[in-house]
Amino acid sequence: MGCATVSARRDYQRAGSEVERAIGQAPLENPEDQAIADAAIAELITDGLTADEAVKLALLNNPRARAVLLQVGMARADVVQAGLWSNPTMGFSFNLPTGGGSNQFGMRLAQSIADLWMIPSRSRAANQDLERMTLSAAQELVSLAVDTKVAYFNALAADSAFSIAQDNVSLTEELLRITNARLEAGTVGSLDVNLARGQALRAKVEARSAQLESASSRRTLAALLGLTTSAQQIPLSETLPKPMESELPVDRYVATALDSRLDARAAREAVEAAAARFVLQNLEKLKEK
Repeated sequence: MGCATVSARRDYQRAGSEVERAIGQAPLENPEDQAIADAAIAELITDGLTADEAVKLALLNNPRARAVLLQVGMARADVVQAGLWSNPTMGFSFNLPTGGGSNQFGMRLAQSIADLWMIPSRSRAANQDLERMTLSAAQELVSLAVDTKVAYFNALAADSAFSIAQDNVSLTEELLRITNARLEAGTVGSLDVNLARGQALRAKVEARSAQLESASSRRTLAALLGLTTSAQQIPLSETLPKPMESELPVDRYVATALDSRLDARAAREAVEAAAARFVLQNLEKLKEK
C-alpha cells in the first residue's frame, strides 16, 4: 500500500509552453487558482480589448480551457497511482487443536510479487497517456485561441458592415428628401420618387440584417471569452487588418504541420501508450497463470 502527493503544476506549465510556442501566449499555470484568473480578467476588460487580449481572456476564462487543463492534472494523478503498489492481502486462520492444547490463531500478510513486475509497464503507459493528454490539451487551447481571434475579427467586420449600412440609410433617406423636394418643384416625376423610396427601404433592410449579423458575431465572441455580460458591451479597440500576402511554399506548410501540429504529436503518444498497455495486459495474463 502506498500514498503520494499529486502536483500537476509542471504538467500545466508544459502544456502552457506548447501553447506559447504555437501562438505566443500561455494559459494559466494553475487552472485551480481562481483568484489569479479573476484578477487578470478584471484588468483585461477594464478598457478596450485588442485581438491578443481577447485570446488571453479566452485562455483565462473559457470553461473549455480550464477543463482540458484539469484533465492533464487527472492524467498526472494516474501516473502517480500507476507507480504505487496495490493493496496487500490479509488473511486470518483459526485452527482447532487435534491432540489437545490451546486453539491456534494465525494472520497472513501477502504482497503479490507479480505487481512489482507490472509497475514499470503501468508507469510507462500512464506517462505516455499523460504526454498525450498534455499535447491534446495544448492543441485544444491553440484551437480556442485561433477561434477567438477569428471571432474577434469577424465581430469587427460585422460592426464595420453595420456602420456602413447605417450610413447608407442616412444617404438614401437624404436622397429621398431631395427627390421629394424636386418633385414639388416640378423637376422630377413620381417615378423618380418611387425609385428613391425603394433605395431607402432596401438600405433599411440591409442595415437590419447587418445589425443582426453584428449581434450574432459578438455573441459568438462573448461565448469564446467566457463572458456572461451583454455581447454589445464588449469594447473592441482594433481595426480590421489589411490582407496578408503569403510567400511560404505549400510544401513548407506541409512539412511544418507534420513537425509542429500538436494533434499529430498526441497521436504518436497514443500509439506508445497503447503499446505499453499491451505489454501490461500480457503481464497480467502471466500473473493469472
